[in-house]
Amino acid sequence: MPPTSPGSLLHERPRRSFVAASLATTWWTLWRSADFSDSSWWDGIPASQTCLQGEKSFQAVCRCLNYAHGWVPDGIRQQEGSQLCFPQPFGSRNADASDAAPPREADPEDVPSGHNRSYGAVKSRSAWEIRGEPWDLFVEAGVSAGRQLFALVFILVQVLGPHSHENVMNCDPVRCGWYLSIFCEYTKAYVRCFPLLAMAVSLMVATRMVLNHRIYYQLLKHDLLISFDKSNHASEDPLFRLLLWCFANAFPHFIINIWLAHREAFHLVKLGDLASSAQKLMAANVLHDAHQVAVFYFVPAIVFLLFLFSSYDTEALLLPLSKFFEDDFEASRTALKRVRFMRESDVAARVQKGLQLKGGDGATVVDAFQELADAAATDAPAVVARTSRLQRADKQGREEARLRVTWTMWPARLLLDPRLSDKDTVIFRCLWHAFLAVIGLLMLVVFYCLSCQVLKDFGDVWSGQLPDLAGILVELGHFGIAAYLCLMLFRHSLVNEALR
Repeated sequence: MPPTSPGSLLHERPRRSFVAASLATTWWTLWRSADFSDSSWWDGIPASQTCLQGEKSFQAVCRCLNYAHGWVPDGIRQQEGSQLCFPQPFGSRNADASDAAPPREADPEDVPSGHNRSYGAVKSRSAWEIRGEPWDLFVEAGVSAGRQLFALVFILVQVLGPHSHENVMNCDPVRCGWYLSIFCEYTKAYVRCFPLLAMAVSLMVATRMVLNHRIYYQLLKHDLLISFDKSNHASEDPLFRLLLWCFANAFPHFIINIWLAHREAFHLVKLGDLASSAQKLMAANVLHDAHQVAVFYFVPAIVFLLFLFSSYDTEALLLPLSKFFEDDFEASRTALKRVRFMRESDVAARVQKGLQLKGGDGATVVDAFQELADAAATDAPAVVARTSRLQRADKQGREEARLRVTWTMWPARLLLDPRLSDKDTVIFRCLWHAFLAVIGLLMLVVFYCLSCQVLKDFGDVWSGQLPDLAGILVELGHFGIAAYLCLMLFRHSLVNEALR
């Protein structure tokens, strides 16, 4: 073999470097353009070409092959990608698989919920998962409560504002008599207290909506489906019935006011001649006054009640089944096969009893839901119906005695548990406390208005207007109910740790 001159070596080394650089650039381009999240990309490459057991430099590639066929958190891909998922020079120390750090176990919170399919470098979330995010839930509840509060504020301005004397009746005993004056003050108190109590109930229902929607989506992300009790309907709620009672007692006040203001016109009404009677009532502005009452009080009140009634139906506002299959039909169908079913009454009883949470102060929602699944979940809804039918009779008497809105605050004990330390739960707790601060300010407005009205009526009684005592009793009753609702709300939310 002829000796190699130093000059030829000088020409050969740049050539080898150029070839090596070209190969490295080509390999890097192919690597960056390949979609490793698609398992079909690897299925078309023979194992002999992908994992060469004799070459250490390909061990990193083999490891990335294993990653492509299973889910790997984004943090591991970014942390280990530069060391394990890119080709290293031959003989490099980092290319030795024995020197590479083993991957950490996947955090349960990093695993995409419901679907355990292969993911690439960017983790995507489905549309229904986004609906269960804390911010979206609070915005949804705020919009729902805002529509109701807008109607109530419109009423409050009319019955408690500076021109309220033009819209409510003057209950002077000289004008309407002693007994009618007492009834007038009684109904006037309902006219003023109805929007204030309705505001407190509306805020309670908004918090209930946030909690129920949050627990539903969190359970669904962990392959659990909860069935809410039908008794959560508005017709079964004592608070909604109480609002209807207040509204019904406010109605006679305006009837009496219109009748006393146009007493002479009503005496001219003849049932046999409705056309002429209507003309006489129109001439006396009776219909005009009735129209004003309907516009400033009854129409906003009915709109509020309709909005409130619709917000009670929790399941109607949740995820439609078509949305669940919208993003990935096959993966969603596979996830749906793993779903286990639970009844709200069973889950609530387990939560009220208290969860053990094996992880202690470092527990996550995964630990909590696993404990719930072991205690209350089943594979078939029919089994849930049969097993709970016997328990329903025993619980019926106790549940009917409770206020449904406060009883359905049970998700707060789970979602706000201070032992849960995962990031998503901490964010929800922070937003919940901010939400409570807003609710607290609105409740202060309710208590301020009620207190001012009670003090004003006490002053009237002190000056000799005894019929105002009927109004004071009604106002104190509304004050007590609003205080009870506020106490129950903050008790379930802020002293969660003491209740355990």
